[in-house]
Amino acid sequence: QQFDGEAFARDLRGARDRTKPTEDEDRRHLLRIEVWTACLGLAGLLLAARGVFSPLAMIALGYYKYAKFAILAHHSLHGGWGRSRRGWFAQSITRRFLDWL
Repeated sequence: QQFDGEAFARDLRGARDRTKPTEDEDRRHLLRIEVWTACLGLAGLLLAARGVFSPLAMIALGYYKYAKFAILAHHSLHGGWGRSRRGWFAQSITRRFLDWL
């Protein structure tokens, strides 16, 4: 049996198109991630504001920073949340270079 690269590519594109989320599903998913990220940041700040050593505050704030950069900012810069989601900071190579420093 010979491998048919064209048929394989068509099958992959078809699978991608059938499983791609709608705009509304994508927007709701992004909103859910933003809300959970904000909750982590708020919980970390409230725990840290008590004035005592709190490993839980450190973990919450660490996950907050990770989620803000690795999930939200990174995918926005690369157009993962749609081209309209890209902010002014991603419009020039100079700005992107400075943001990554």
